[in-house]
Amino acid sequence: MSLKAEIREALDEELPRAPTLESDLSAVLADLRSHRSGTPHRRFRAPLTLIAAGLVIALIGGLILVGRYWRDLNSPPQTVNQTELKNLESRPGLFPTVSPGAECPASPLQLQVPGLAYGDGPMFLTSADSWARGGWGDWVQLNFAFDPGSHGPILLRIRDLKNAQSMVAFAQNPLGPSALIPAGRVLGTDHAYDRELQMRSEAVAQDPRQTLLPNQGPRPSLRVLLGLQTGSSHCIGFQIDGPMFTENFVVPVTPYF
Repeated sequence: MSLKAEIREALDEELPRAPTLESDLSAVLADLRSHRSGTPHRRFRAPLTLIAAGLVIALIGGLILVGRYWRDLNSPPQTVNQTELKNLESRPGLFPTVSPGAECPASPLQLQVPGLAYGDGPMFLTSADSWARGGWGDWVQLNFAFDPGSHGPILLRIRDLKNAQSMVAFAQNPLGPSALIPAGRVLGTDHAYDRELQMRSEAVAQDPRQTLLPNQGPRPSLRVLLGLQTGSSHCIGFQIDGPMFTENFVVPVTPYF
């Protein structure tokens, strides 16, 4: 196999598509061949050839490392253990009952390790941002933090507390990789953030400590889209279940556009 073929095979395995990559490498290899063909300064031919070869090797090595990082960053999180998930799903929903005309019983914001957040832990809702409007309803990115001292799979369920007829759903976060992924029943699709979103009834994460992505630090990326059907009361109850805990809180999720 030729050097060019070996380079192409290695890059195809490790890198996303790059339209100019092959032409750029071909130019470097052409320059390398020109040094091999000889020049009037014969005594410098070997060092120049070695330098050019070294540059090609360094370029290929750097591109492969970048490609591996890109692949890891965009690869899906680990598969959730179905037996553990079924055990969590079998727990009853502990959502409060709220009359349609009553005030939303919002949980207080608390000062936690990640800052102001909803929830007593080990999982906290820290923010909701990046709103978008679809044909079915409104979407927002939820950002969670997880106590790194805890472990095990996480199940996240939600409910519109004041409008039982209004559907709420999860969808895959399109704004970056995440260890928190939609699961459960498929509820339909909607178009937002310039893409088709598959709506699911739950969100889950296999042990968040085991799904740390590159350069994240001690906490995993736990982001998921929350969808609120048109007509929602925006009074949303959350239930989060793990192997050793269940926590509930209520958040008034109000869109802003």
